[in-house]
Amino acid sequence: MTFGYDADVIKLGSGQVTNNAMELHAADLCEKLTQLRVSTNAAERPIVLVAHSLGGLVCAETLVVGDRTAPSDNTSLVAHYLQGMIFLGTPFRGSRPAKWANILQNIAHAFVETNTKKTKDLLETSDKLKTLAEAFPDVLRKRDLERRSIGVAFFVETLKYKGILVVDEDSAWIPGRGDRASIHADHIDMCKFDHREDEGYRSVAAAIKKFAGMKTGENRPISGGTTFHNYGDVKNQVGGDQHIAGNMVFQ
Repeated sequence: MTFGYDADVIKLGSGQVTNNAMELHAADLCEKLTQLRVSTNAAERPIVLVAHSLGGLVCAETLVVGDRTAPSDNTSLVAHYLQGMIFLGTPFRGSRPAKWANILQNIAHAFVETNTKKTKDLLETSDKLKTLAEAFPDVLRKRDLERRSIGVAFFVETLKYKGILVVDEDSAWIPGRGDRASIHADHIDMCKFDHREDEGYRSVAAAIKKFAGMKTGENRPISGGTTFHNYGDVKNQVGGDQHIAGNMVFQ
């Protein structure tokens, strides 16, 4: 299924990119996806989302909102079955509001031919998106602890669009999370492939297959710092291969 959001996501001059607007796009995505899954008897199939540019933040919003809504809500149902997320040129990092404003300015120039953006509106918008970009990895870590990890892949552009590297490499990924690779194209064309043998197509297709084939909760590594307390007699009743990684303290 493909999903396109209204252009108001990038109409920054009037301050239209708000938390409510982003949530509404996420809700629309989840409603259409749930409708399709129910009508095709695929309500329990795993979901892998592939998103470009600010569309990636709409998908991130889906997971963030779905984590706090009622289990029967569309956003919660989609978030529950999310197994992979692939981002192409999505801005996730901005060390300060001005950096976010600059990224959004670049994206606006790439998609809408205008140079009338107001700095104040950009800073307000960037602050909201910065909050979302910080909440997203927190939910990913929570899913890790619940042994319901979501596979994540970030693809970065390598060519400039009209002399501008719209979303630079430093901004297009989350350190310590998922896979990272490049697509030899500019911000506009990085999601457009001429044929199946296109290197970018092959890379994205491989990521989709990788995440679609993951088995939730089975032989998943536990990452991060974890402490195990061994109080009293404990018998080993675990069979099979167990993978444990990270800084572990056994007491």
